Amino acid sequence: MRPFLRLTVLAALAAASPAAAQLSNRSISVESGLSWPAGGAARVSLPVAIAATAWLDGPFEAVARLGFGSAPEPSGRGTVRRVEGTAGLRWSPGTDALRPLLQLELGWSHAGWDPAGASGLSAAAGAGLEWFAHRDLALGARAGLRRVPGEGWRPELALCASFYF
Repeated sequence: MRPFLRLTVLAALAAASPAAAQLSNRSISVESGLSWPAGGAARVSLPVAIAATAWLDGPFEAVARLGFGSAPEPSGRGTVRRVEGTAGLRWSPGTDALRPLLQLELGWSHAGWDPAGASGLSAAAGAGLEWFAHRDLALGARAGLRRVPGEGWRPELALCASFYF
């Protein structure tokens, strides 16, 4: 990471005051970050997603997500694009600014803009930690397994930022 970018990130984190977690029983968020699929020829991707959540009971939330991602092809001669729609459950206890989460998702995924691209069942399971730097801004880190059509199950690490409204 470049020194200027490091200083900017550190300054933003230092200036952040402790904040309560987002407390609405329903929310819409825009999420983005970096995703590192472990193993194989897959590359780091920059996914963007729109997610809607609703608290069900206690620490459980229903989550619906529409995500878009792109990454360089293993050959280095183009870009692999993926669109994915999932629904699932998230467990995140408490309303503290820093909280753990467990998540299960199931949905459909399609690779590329071509209708002939790989399509099929998409699923994910993971665990992570989310920190609400401000009331409607969360930074998180997650690890888990993701099933991608044509690639099967693969481990994945992700760093993300979520903006709630």
